[in-house]
Amino acid sequence: MSSHKSSLPRHLLLAALLAAGFGTLWAVLVGWLGIVIQEARTGKTRPPRETIVVTTDGTPVIQSVSFDDLSRTTYRDVNGREHAPITQNDQAIAMYLYGERSGPHRLLSHADWRTRIKIFMDEREPAAVWYFVHDGNPQGSGYFVGYEHTSNRLIGYIGRSGFRAERPPPGERISVRGNLALNYEYWSSATLTIYNANARGARPDRWDVPPRLVHVPSGNSLRLVDLDARTVTTAFEAPAPIVSVSVPTLSSYAGSKSTKEQPILVWSGDKIYKLNHQYRVIGTFTVPADVNRSTTVTWYETESGQSVVEYVRTPKAGPGRVGDVTPPTVSMIAADGAIRQSFEVTLRSGADRINEEATSRLLGFALPAPAILAGAVLTMAMENPAFGPATARGGLLKQALPALATVLVISSILAAVVWRQGRVFGFSQREQIAWAVFVLLFGVPAFAGFLLHRRWPAREPCPHCHVRSARDRDACTECGTPFPEPTLKGTEIFA
Repeated sequence: MSSHKSSLPRHLLLAALLAAGFGTLWAVLVGWLGIVIQEARTGKTRPPRETIVVTTDGTPVIQSVSFDDLSRTTYRDVNGREHAPITQNDQAIAMYLYGERSGPHRLLSHADWRTRIKIFMDEREPAAVWYFVHDGNPQGSGYFVGYEHTSNRLIGYIGRSGFRAERPPPGERISVRGNLALNYEYWSSATLTIYNANARGARPDRWDVPPRLVHVPSGNSLRLVDLDARTVTTAFEAPAPIVSVSVPTLSSYAGSKSTKEQPILVWSGDKIYKLNHQYRVIGTFTVPADVNRSTTVTWYETESGQSVVEYVRTPKAGPGRVGDVTPPTVSMIAADGAIRQSFEVTLRSGADRINEEATSRLLGFALPAPAILAGAVLTMAMENPAFGPATARGGLLKQALPALATVLVISSILAAVVWRQGRVFGFSQREQIAWAVFVLLFGVPAFAGFLLHRRWPAREPCPHCHVRSARDRDACTECGTPFPEPTLKGTEIFA
């Protein structure tokens, strides 16, 4: 019988892989059961999903879509009165301005390629596909590179000084903050994705912004990149760093029959500028001080030149408000940018919101690992715009404390079991500490990984101390007395 030997890092890695698989299955199962139980408690009928749509004359209407019958769509005005159905042609085109967001660079030093590349087209040269490639840094930069769609022939590059045959050096690249490049932005009227990089059927009308014109937010400057002329110019200079840009989508893409020129929107500081297609300011809207700067502003331009703006205010701090869904605010904007009227609109999200205590319990059940649960709560507090104020984040952390404490107690008990198990099976003190810390940090999944990562030998009472000891070694793990040789049966073969 050989002495007990093990490779601790290898065993820990195997246990971690098993724990990850077990934890994933556990989280999916608990999440599904939580949804089933919640639906059973609230009844089978799900509430509809409601959104705001705006008619071409500037009237905001609430659209309600039933999840139990998608063909049943109803409309009502903001006062609750029934409204006639609204067709696509009756709706004003929605334009989106994304607020100050943190990109993937906040948690990672570099984002992956899918978020670092933006794709554009030149309607005058349908075979050409142009890519804006960002370096992924928070204060980074990027450049355009073009390829011929069918042959993959390199067309060339566009940097800050315009077209060039070689890749632009760092000093010639266009400065763009990471959170503006790594998020979905409307820099062009026909923004594409890596999954759909070919839009040769796009046909801009005379009132559309041509897709070949790409509007790049670079500090305070709005850089206009003409993919056909392959030039870079400054179209607009803002007094503060640009937060977001929205170029109106091609009318054929939006499904609208409007023949009115839609403005180009630039959010800079506390103002949103309306630009015509010659990049002259035709209107300015001062963003209210209590608007949540990390959420999306939705802009509707009416036929009369007035605007309807939908946004979310910063949630108020205090008990009972943490985790609440703040209703959107709708503002009616005159042509000169003055707010004529503002009001909140209460919408249903399409699912009953579980109360905060139930959410904390469900999160604790789904993530029974102290380190993972703490990381998830901190990420929610730091990354979710709804928990922007420090007091709101503190409230969220306070609500999560019972779940964290419960999971930590369970993990501590399991760590003690692992410590005793390691002692019984002859682990060294270093191995006992490593396994106990592993289970203490990663809880129930780690305990499952510990149990499954190896075959556990049989245990029999020691003839000397009578304590049950693992029989995969030559001596008792408790008293150290060598085990007696097994009794010969006469059938053994000795080489």
